[in-house]
Amino acid sequence: MAKRVRIDQPASPLAFAAWPSSSNSPVLRGLIIAAVVVFLTAVALPRICFWVLEAQGIETKPLGAQTPAHFGAPYEDLQLQSKGRSLHGRLVQGPATSAPAVLIFHGNGESVSDWARVQAQLRSLGMSSMVFDYSGFGASGGSPSIENLREDAMTAVANWMHLTPHASKRVLLGHSLGNAVMLDAAKSLPQPLPMVIHAGFTSAREIAIETGLLHPVVSKLISPLLPDVWNNEETLSGLNSRVLILHGDRDDVIPPEMASRLAKAAGSRAQMQIHAGVGHDDIFLETSAAEWDSLVQWANSL
Repeated sequence: MAKRVRIDQPASPLAFAAWPSSSNSPVLRGLIIAAVVVFLTAVALPRICFWVLEAQGIETKPLGAQTPAHFGAPYEDLQLQSKGRSLHGRLVQGPATSAPAVLIFHGNGESVSDWARVQAQLRSLGMSSMVFDYSGFGASGGSPSIENLREDAMTAVANWMHLTPHASKRVLLGHSLGNAVMLDAAKSLPQPLPMVIHAGFTSAREIAIETGLLHPVVSKLISPLLPDVWNNEETLSGLNSRVLILHGDRDDVIPPEMASRLAKAAGSRAQMQIHAGVGHDDIFLETSAAEWDSLVQWANSL
């Protein structure tokens, strides 16, 4: 009698590509879900938060009508080239070629025209000054982003030094958002320059919550996911520049407590003054006498 031999049906090649058996699929599915969550948390969400910070946190403003000439100061309009973007700036030379030179980094929702009175004031105090609009601000081309503003700042510093070659002293002056742009650039300067930090904030993360950039609850939830850009407190701790920190006790945008933390970060290199009755933008809206007296005395001591 012939012996029967059982020949099993060959498995289909497609079987190897099929979803695993039911006993293993929950484990694999869990791993896939975990991988997706990790990707969203580590890559996608921080990038989205970064875009939100740039889109909602940087507020541009058109160029206004005021010029330093309205306040009795001659000035020169400038066109600065920053990585293919044309930036608008204004230069007011001091009464002497050796006049101390100030480079101004203005704040959010401002343009060079807002600082026309200040430039005239600085000239009356014997100083030269230059202020410029970041990409997308005022009459400057391009669009505002943290990277573009960093490049704009480096372009402005180089042009400022070229235009005031005989300045006896040099000072960088930041206001509000401008402090972050200034400090970001200061990390790349070949040598430290004295800086005035006016109405400065500690970090972009903290100010996003403080100013209600998003709904307060949402801000607190997503702030840990924000890339740690514009951390002024950390940057100051690593610089070797002399620093004057000015803040008004009526600043309703950035709390004076942040000025104290910035001063602590800068250590012995910093001098801090909190001025009574001074608001956030008074430095250019009213050219606060107390603040300007402090700035001039400090600059003269350099």
